[in-house]
Amino acid sequence: MLASSRRLPCRTTAQCLARRSLSTTVASRAEARQRDGGSQGRNADTPVGRNSAEMLDIFLSNTGASFRDPIKPNNWLGGDRPFPLNTSFKPPIPVSDALRTQIYQQFMSDPEKHSVRALAAAHGLSLKRVDAILRLKGLEEHFKQLIVIMARSFPKENKPLQTGFLAGMEWCLGVKQHVEQVKFQQQSETEQYDVREADALMEAEGNDPARLRYRKMFWEPVADGKDPVVPLLLEKARTDGISHARQEEQSKNHPRFLTPHADTSKLKVKMVAPPGRPMMKFSDVGGKFINKDESLKRIKKIEHRGALRSRRRDHLLGEQQRLIQEAKESKKAEKEQARLAARAASAAFKAAQSAQAREQSNSARDLILS
Repeated sequence: MLASSRRLPCRTTAQCLARRSLSTTVASRAEARQRDGGSQGRNADTPVGRNSAEMLDIFLSNTGASFRDPIKPNNWLGGDRPFPLNTSFKPPIPVSDALRTQIYQQFMSDPEKHSVRALAAAHGLSLKRVDAILRLKGLEEHFKQLIVIMARSFPKENKPLQTGFLAGMEWCLGVKQHVEQVKFQQQSETEQYDVREADALMEAEGNDPARLRYRKMFWEPVADGKDPVVPLLLEKARTDGISHARQEEQSKNHPRFLTPHADTSKLKVKMVAPPGRPMMKFSDVGGKFINKDESLKRIKKIEHRGALRSRRRDHLLGEQQRLIQEAKESKKAEKEQARLAARAASAAFKAAQSAQAREQSNSARDLILS
């Protein structure tokens, strides 16, 4: 409105942004005036405009016709890749809502039996993905309960949970709808390798939000001609963490954590599958799935209980020895008392005999004298 009232030429948004992006020097203002003047004289009848319109019509009639009314999922410009210029990026197919609900129900029914690792192995998913599914499903159930509570408290504000876009988005992304089909379908070696690598990376680095935060964003003042220090330190810390995690994995194979077994000769065997039956193969994984911290705690508790039992045993042995010693001493004292009593009795008997002998001698003397 201001441009028309002042009889000034109206500029496009791109031209205004280009003008604002320049500085306010004399040369920049001159360049802007030349650019504005050249753009005012150009219209749709120029060769550039005609070529652009023709190219757009050709694209809409040939390649773009399949994108006007898509009839298949994952209708991407790059075929099976969403970005034509990045052919190495192929995102995995999302997990269907039915399968996520089944995973959540299995976990809630028996968390010990259907643990995160068991569910990940059963459905061919990574541990982080199963953990994210359980957390999001738990949040969804919390929202459903909250909606029920809000509907009872505020009937006029009853707003159902919006799930209308779920089926359409799953169709557009090519999500498998059958739970059993998804569960028992064969995964490619690349997908299985990605799952194993994701689990190994999670177990190596751990779920440390602080490390992820500092790896994603940091600020460091660097002088001209100098190299930053923080990225090298972060990379070194990451490398040290991975090497430490590998050492921890190797330390799990210590005989202290593994069940002792007799040494057997290692021979090369040939696996043969019976007709109509699957082949069974046993692999020694060592202490890969052993929780070292829990094992150390259990070993410390066992050692502590053993020390308590040994101390209690020593105390009982000491009490028994003390009682035996007291019994021996009491028996010895009784023998000494019996010996003293016998000696006293013998002395009394001798005194009585001597007294009787004196009486007899006295009486005999009296008789003689009389």
